[in-house]
Amino acid sequence: MTSESGPQRIYFSASAFSLPNAAAVPLPDSNSSSNCSSPSYSPQSDVAQCGATAPGDILIPAIPPRDCPLQPVPGPNGEDTLPTVSSNPVDVEHALVHAVLQHSVEPEGSCAACEDDELVCEFTETGISCGPCAVRSNENCSFAQPRFLLENAADWRNDYLHDQVHRLMREVQLRRLRPEQFAFEYRRSLNHSYAILQGAFRRFQILRRASRCLTQRGYRCLIASSTDVPQLGRFIEFGGETGLDKAVLKRAGERVAEIASGSL
Repeated sequence: MTSESGPQRIYFSASAFSLPNAAAVPLPDSNSSSNCSSPSYSPQSDVAQCGATAPGDILIPAIPPRDCPLQPVPGPNGEDTLPTVSSNPVDVEHALVHAVLQHSVEPEGSCAACEDDELVCEFTETGISCGPCAVRSNENCSFAQPRFLLENAADWRNDYLHDQVHRLMREVQLRRLRPEQFAFEYRRSLNHSYAILQGAFRRFQILRRASRCLTQRGYRCLIASSTDVPQLGRFIEFGGETGLDKAVLKRAGERVAEIASGSL
């Protein structure tokens, strides 16, 4: 919901929660018009307006946050890198870190490379290339790219924050949380969401480093161990037809030349 002056502020009065069994208050949908272009981030900026204008009022913060830090940062060679969103990341084996990396806006969709080549592939976890890209030694599978991670991490964060707002409003409803404590507890949830995401970024980098070039190294070992020129020729032909990485095909060609020259 927007106006000429920006997103509309949404308040709830504590009087709406006067009874422990009162009906749940509906919360606003995600504000898709919010600006997420800021490369730097301060969690306080997202909850600074949570202070009530009247005793007992609760201002529901914008979701996604107005100063969203989940944007790619240019690397030294112009490549996309991940931002730093928390100085206190959770462990890379945390259950919610796995949840972030296994979250996808389009879980049934193919990666960009397979979609272009009309191939069927499956998403498993962000940071791991899909099967066809791995077989073809394609290091640019979109499932293992920072932009894919950031898009899906933002969607996971929004779901997480909506859940936390509903939880906190329920706590107010049951009189286990005072309305004036809402902003502080929401800030804790917001900070924790970014600690989870920073842990997910670390795990993504570990997965990417472990799997990057893995298939290429495997192909190079197979090529180096082969002395069968016709077999290598079929490999080159089939690899060219299926889009195998050009560096692998080049190495196979060099191996054929080594065998033919007798320099084994």
